[in-house]
Amino acid sequence: MESLERVIAPGTVSIPVLNIEVGESMLVAWAAMVFLILGAAALRIFVIPKFRDVPGRFQMLIETMVDGVSRYTHANLNKGAEGLVPYVLTVAMYIILMGLFQLFGVRAPMADLSMTAGLALISFFLILAYAVRYKGFWGTIKGFGHPKPFMAPVTIITDLAKPLSLACRLFGNMLGGLIVMELLYAVCAPIIPAFFAIYFDLFHMLIQSYIFLTLTMVFIRESVER
Repeated sequence: MESLERVIAPGTVSIPVLNIEVGESMLVAWAAMVFLILGAAALRIFVIPKFRDVPGRFQMLIETMVDGVSRYTHANLNKGAEGLVPYVLTVAMYIILMGLFQLFGVRAPMADLSMTAGLALISFFLILAYAVRYKGFWGTIKGFGHPKPFMAPVTIITDLAKPLSLACRLFGNMLGGLIVMELLYAVCAPIIPAFFAIYFDLFHMLIQSYIFLTLTMVFIRESVER
């Protein structure tokens, strides 16, 4: 099945002006980043300066969203929760935006292992940064030997496995959702898969971003408290 092969193996897109070929996932990821950056800049320049003490509907929507992410972050972290709110909100919006692109027939970059590995590595370095920030460099090194020094090799291997776990979990779930949708389109009438697309392309993205970010914060808390 040609469509199923395209889902499993992402293709490339040729850019004539530069005479290069770029991976489809990377091109969509760039488009998503540009969209988010321009949206954030427009929000900061044209919307936020007009905020009032008595909020309107749109201001209330934004404040409710930010407050919800802040509460969610504080519920998972004891230290440094406030500084992590922008990262949590950005990653959540980025992953969910991929679901919106899927509604227009674009293959989700999150179903590409290289893309999920990139996000996982960012989270991994963030985990290390939080550990160094709150325990210092030597405190972080000593933490690998907690509770006993002979546990250090096991702890190091466990920490190195965290980005692999984050990347493979997100990749597997996203690719599985794409395969299920392709099979539905192949065996059912077009109207039936359209209802399932609302789940796999939107609600499913929301669930996966929640799992990814929750695990990231759990790993941060473990590294800080270890």
